[in-house]
Amino acid sequence: MINRQRIKQFRREEITLLIDSNILNDYPALKKLITEKPDLRDEDIEDLSPAEKLALDMYSYVAEVAANEWADIHSTEFPVIRAGESPEHSVCELCGSTQCLDLYPIANHDNSKVLYVGSTCIQRFVPQGRKNVTTLAQRRSELRKYAKLIKYFPGIYEKFVASGTKSCAAASDLPYLVVDPLYQDAENSFKALRDLCHRHQETDEQDIEPINILIRAELENYSRISAQLNDYLRNAGSNWLIPTRAMIDRLKTYGEANVLNRVRKEGCINEKTLSKFDELLFLESSMLPRIQALTNGSPLTIIGVAEKKGIGGYMAEFKASHAQVFIPHASIASSKAFASELIAGKHTQRFRTIMSLCRIVEETDFSALLRHAQARLNYYHYRPIGIDMERNEVFFKVSENYKVIPLDSTIQRDIVFFGSPEGSNPVHLAKAFEKAGTDISYKEWVEILSDRSRAAFEL
Repeated sequence: MINRQRIKQFRREEITLLIDSNILNDYPALKKLITEKPDLRDEDIEDLSPAEKLALDMYSYVAEVAANEWADIHSTEFPVIRAGESPEHSVCELCGSTQCLDLYPIANHDNSKVLYVGSTCIQRFVPQGRKNVTTLAQRRSELRKYAKLIKYFPGIYEKFVASGTKSCAAASDLPYLVVDPLYQDAENSFKALRDLCHRHQETDEQDIEPINILIRAELENYSRISAQLNDYLRNAGSNWLIPTRAMIDRLKTYGEANVLNRVRKEGCINEKTLSKFDELLFLESSMLPRIQALTNGSPLTIIGVAEKKGIGGYMAEFKASHAQVFIPHASIASSKAFASELIAGKHTQRFRTIMSLCRIVEETDFSALLRHAQARLNYYHYRPIGIDMERNEVFFKVSENYKVIPLDSTIQRDIVFFGSPEGSNPVHLAKAFEKAGTDISYKEWVEILSDRSRAAFEL
């Protein structure tokens, strides 16, 4: 049998402070509950009467105010006492601890009760000493307002008024983004209920019924909207153009929350916003098949999704050379590129445009690209002869001259050519060869190949 610990609802220290507090006089039902049932445990709550349950709901709030009514009063009349020096002051009168070194005097709101407590308890219950009368009076007023509201509408305070509830609880933080007009209806109803709760707390008891009628009506409206939200969420999973929670959180992480407002107003993701959603599960499940259909018949094979430096996109492979490249989702799914075709699930013949979006990454095999393009490069008298990956250098024999130029930028600028050399031209290579400092001699090239401190190798 599992031994489950029975948890007490009231702490000894709190009850001791409550009994001699002023605030407890405003809550006779609570006073009766803690007096008659000081050992109340969690499994006993179901057996309480409605009035007792309401009193229990107010316990933590009243205990907080009661604790603030007590103040440290050590003085000549009430000095700090070393525990055990006096037979009547040997333990903490709040928690009963016998391990206290010193005992400190605290008094309730009118000094009618003085207790000697240990340093731990005084730090916990009287950390600031007596608070000013104005602050205590304001807190008591707030508690009375709270008690009045939950008497008529149990649970409404926590849902619509409590601190930390800053936005619509009905349509926010759900598995899918809720769009307009449903989102706005839920937001408006939530705000209306919150405002009515504040009005209720400010209204005198004799004038409360008209506010109650308004709250009941708005609660019914909120209930109808909540039912509509449930229907919406059941259907949202089958619509790939409705952002999921993971997609929403990713946008917020990268400071793009304004995009969510656009999607709400427009009803779903469209060609204007598709490029903003690069969460990997979305790319894998919804976008990858569309990217593959879009590029069918192109020099590229789309092999999967990936994230590079915080950017979601697709890993692709040039069919002829088998060299891998990366296509950022934001590039291929932008409205100026292929957004409308992707949403419609269409095919394209703009293969050069797609290849121009490819980015070299750590998986890219430069030597495979160069070797595959070698026959076409020979037509221009550009012969690739070697690579030094560590120094990011590529070596060419241009006619009878030897050249060394940057490896990654050279491949990237002419990625369309290196990906499909049969139908393209190396439009940027000539300018790269013309830059100062690119010439080397044949002797230097031989020395580079034989230098064991370098990682150069011959193609």
